Parts: sequence; structure tokens; C-alpha cells
Amino acid sequence: MKNFLTTATLLFTLSQGIQAETFTTAGLASNVSTPVNPNSFRITDNVSNISGAVWSNTLVDLNSNSFMISYDLNLGSLNGGGDGIAFVLQPNQPSSTLVGNNGEALGFGIGTNCYANINSANCAANFSTSLGITFDTYQNTNQPTYDHIALVKNGDTRGTRGFPLLAPAVQMHTTKADVEDNLLYNVMITWDHINKTLAIDFDGSRRITFNNDVVNTIFGGNGNIFWGITGATGGQKNLQEIFNLTSVYFGPLPVQMSSFNINNTETNAALLNWSTSSERNNNYFTVERSADAKNFEEVTKVKAAGNTTSNKTYNAIDAMPLSGLSYYRIKQTDFDGKSSYSNVLPFENNKMIENSIDNITLYPVPASSEINIDFASESESLATIYVYDVYGKQMIVANQDLIIGGNTITIDILELTVGTYFVNVVNSNGVIINAKQFNKLN
Repeated sequence: MKNFLTTATLLFTLSQGIQAETFTTAGLASNVSTPVNPNSFRITDNVSNISGAVWSNTLVDLNSNSFMISYDLNLGSLNGGGDGIAFVLQPNQPSSTLVGNNGEALGFGIGTNCYANINSANCAANFSTSLGITFDTYQNTNQPTYDHIALVKNGDTRGTRGFPLLAPAVQMHTTKADVEDNLLYNVMITWDHINKTLAIDFDGSRRITFNNDVVNTIFGGNGNIFWGITGATGGQKNLQEIFNLTSVYFGPLPVQMSSFNINNTETNAALLNWSTSSERNNNYFTVERSADAKNFEEVTKVKAAGNTTSNKTYNAIDAMPLSGLSYYRIKQTDFDGKSSYSNVLPFENNKMIENSIDNITLYPVPASSEINIDFASESESLATIYVYDVYGKQMIVANQDLIIGGNTITIDILELTVGTYFVNVVNSNGVIINAKQFNKLN
């Protein structure tokens, strides 16, 4: 149990949280979840010559995501029965038909029936690029007598069809040669994307540690994969089940936004465009608007792609933007309800606004220690000047009594860090009249 606690403690220290998963069952696998045992699946019934699989619908980037996946495993009660299960990493979209051959193929491998013709139906074509962790309970050719764990490349469960085992087979349990005893054993699989390390724990003990750049050596440079659990029986049979399947991911946000901009249309509408380079578990986007860059309201929702590694482009229109300057951001929401935000962008409505402040000029641009704001006022009144950073955070606020005619306001920006900022001038009626942008230098 020592290894389990050490690994779990380390990973949870870095965790972004337990992920609410959705799953797709394939073949003859079935969902047996209950309130007591959520995310639980029967991979095979106690029937010979069948296969089944359950796939996570979450796309994982092995280049930038670490993960910890755990479940409780029941391998049946018939010693010498069929055949075992496998944890599989592969790049194909989950579907109800994504399952491989019976028997020693464990639902993803090449298998005895495919030796003559690997391209025949139900063979390993879908898993010809894959990494499998096999929990094998049947002794086939070149396999040990004890129930064992092995690392398998491209579906070659024996390691004799051109893809030798990635790691030598080890006894599954530290003290038991046979685990087909109808007991539950905890399995934990971790991937450390920084150190490129795959680790397998069984019943609380570390059984295999595999250091390898699997993205390049197995997946041809494509780090975007799906994971699942497959299993099969052959001439023998066994009930094979998993319970309480749990995943934790560590790494970047599930949606990588590559651009976001706003344009003013001829009808004074705000046209928002944004794009993503990848999406994982992404349900929808919400366009939000604010008058002060602090308090936002919903404008509209846009359906997202869900899971994709391709560039996607989105747009939305706010046909009735606020008068003068306003601010927009994009809220992204996962299928599990978690959300994240884009940066905040300003938008100026070009429609003429009745106000008492005109002809605003900002200088010097760029600036190092101070900026000057020149404008004309039609009355003696009060103006408020706000300075925001590119994320909408208020950095400076200053009030200024105005005189009729020309006014100059000087703002000290010496304490601002290097970057881009926006200046708002608000008249005595609380209307944002104008916004100017400047860059702060050293």
C-alpha cells in the first residue's frame, strides 16, 4: 500500500480535480453502475468467445496532460477461465463498435484467429497503433503460468508478431499467482507527461514503471489519444467487471483558444470571432458583455465541437451593443459544468453619443512614466478616468473637475508593469465616452 499512497499524494498535490467522465460501451460490455458504485461496467459476462470495451469520451493530450486513472477490478472466479482485460491507449474516436477480437486478444489485440489474416473482420485494424496494459489470466504461447501484467504495442499480446513486449510480463499480484478469486483488486494507472513515465499499481503495489516517449515511439508524434478498458473470453469463460472508474487529469485547460477579436459592423453591431486549436469535453461557449469590465452579463450561447484536435472557428453577433465603450469575454463550459474564461476585449460602439466631452487625445504613446489626456468640455462638471489592463482589471482610477473648454489630465503610470492598457473617460452622467489604448514601456 505504500507505493499507492505515495503516488496518489504526489498527484493530488498537482491536481486540477476529479474529472466527471462520460463513457461509451462497445461490444457486449454493459453499464452496471449504482449510486454506491458509480462508473462501473461489466466487460464480459460468464460466456465464452465474447469481447467488450468501455471508452472514455475525453480526449487526452499526452504531450501536455498527466493523468491518474483507477478502478476496482474483478477477474471472475474460474481459474484458467478466459482471458483477461486490458487498459488501452489509442487514437480512434470511441464508438459502440470499437472493440477487437476474442480470446487472447483481450478485445483489442491481434489474437489467434487473426494470425492468418490480420485484415479480417474483428481483428486489430482499429488498434494497429496502440499501447495496451494487459491483465492477462490465461496462459497462451510464450506467456507465464501466473496471472500477469504486460505492456503491449500495437495489439501484439504475445509479443511475437513483430512488436516485442514493451516491458517484461510480471506477476499481477505480489503474492498470489492466481487472482481469479472473485475478489476486488484496485488498479491505478498514472502517466507523468513531464518525465514521460507510465506506471501501473495493482492492489496497492507498484508492478511496472515504464519510462518512454510513447507519443513518438508508439503514436507517431500524435499525442491526442482516447483511453478505455477492453476484455474478452475465448474457449474458456469468466465474469470480468470494473467498479468505481475514476480519472484525474493534470495539465492545461481542456480548451486551447488560439484567437479572439471583435469588429464593428456597418450597423454598429459587435461581431465576435474566436478560434480553438483543440477541445476536450467542451459543451458550449457563452458570450458575455460588461459596461465596466467587472460585472458581466450573458449575450448569447454558441454550441462547441465537444472533442477535437482540429482548428475550429466560431462567431457571434451582439446586435444591440452598449453605447460607447463596453467589454466582452468568452466563457467556455465543459459537459461536467466546469468553466474557464478568455481574456477581456474592449469594444467601442461607433454610434454618436450625446455627451459633454469631445475630441479626446492621449499622449505620449507609448509612455513610460505618465500619460496626458486632452479633451474639451462643454460645461463645468466631473470626469472619472479609469485605466484597465488587457484582462479587464482596474489599475488606476482618478477624478477630475472640468472647466469649460480645453482640459488636460495627467495620470502617473510609473508603477504599471510593461504591457498594453486602456483608458476610459466617464462623464458626470456615468456614460463611458471614449477609450484609448497605450503601451507602457520601461
